[in-house]
Amino acid sequence: MNMKKNKKNQILVAGTMAFDEIITKNANSGRIIGGAATYISYSASFFTNNIYVSSIIGNDFPLTFLDEMNSKGILTEMIEISKEEKSFFWKGEYKNDFNTRVTHDTQLNALELYRPKLKEGLNNFKLIMLGNLDPGIQMDILSQVENDDKFVILDTMNYWIDNTEKKLFEIISKVNLIVINDEESKMIAKSDSLQKCAEHIMNCGPDYVIIKKGSEGAELFSKQKKSIIPAFNIKKVMDPTGAGDTFVGGICGYLNSRPKIDFVELHNSMIYGTVIASFCIEEFGLLGLQKLNKENIESRIKTFNKYLL
Repeated sequence: MNMKKNKKNQILVAGTMAFDEIITKNANSGRIIGGAATYISYSASFFTNNIYVSSIIGNDFPLTFLDEMNSKGILTEMIEISKEEKSFFWKGEYKNDFNTRVTHDTQLNALELYRPKLKEGLNNFKLIMLGNLDPGIQMDILSQVENDDKFVILDTMNYWIDNTEKKLFEIISKVNLIVINDEESKMIAKSDSLQKCAEHIMNCGPDYVIIKKGSEGAELFSKQKKSIIPAFNIKKVMDPTGAGDTFVGGICGYLNSRPKIDFVELHNSMIYGTVIASFCIEEFGLLGLQKLNKENIESRIKTFNKYLL
């Protein structure tokens, strides 16, 4: 695929920008930059340089990092900077198999103040990625977008499913695609069958559902079709924290580069999302994405496609 930069179309990414501290069996990352919007936008930037981020950061966040984002075509003018509060912070530990994660500390800080407001003249987006946030905030963002042909992607998590079910189903009814993990899909649909989970969610509004299964890959569902993409096998995993957001960022970037969005293009987007995420987990935080280039991606895509065939 020609991953030429696309200036015409626009992506809006809404989500967290944060500090993380990751603990594994063999290492501690220390304080590093993370957050859903950060991973998503970085991953999407391999396809387009017209990505707008809506988020909030604290007074401790390095402004030089915003310069780095802008240099990659990730536009930061709608990122709010709190003068009084520090940035959102999460500290977590992964056990030996990387499938078990324990949270040691969560500090909302500036995120508690986040009330998204799109700038005048910057509300006509082709693709909207609503990262993991309070469903009320996701709805607030979506209500400000003026484009009848927009394609909306939603992420959520178990906390919102448990505590804001009514608001969550309201935003689910407004989106084209929801990307969630297998446990979250079972919580929403109250079923152990991923097929039944996907059908239940699609009956609530979305045209498509992608269910992530960690090291087992992901499944794409529409009302007529289903496809499965395996994970790309990595010998040494360093940090899986941003894998899911990097995966969906690759999906966003790929879809934004295509003339239409349908089942086939969604299937193809998952291949790119999977491969970019495989680079992410080889390093702590964003380092894997910061070191990455399009040639690396295309080389691994060729390897992955041989495996798929």
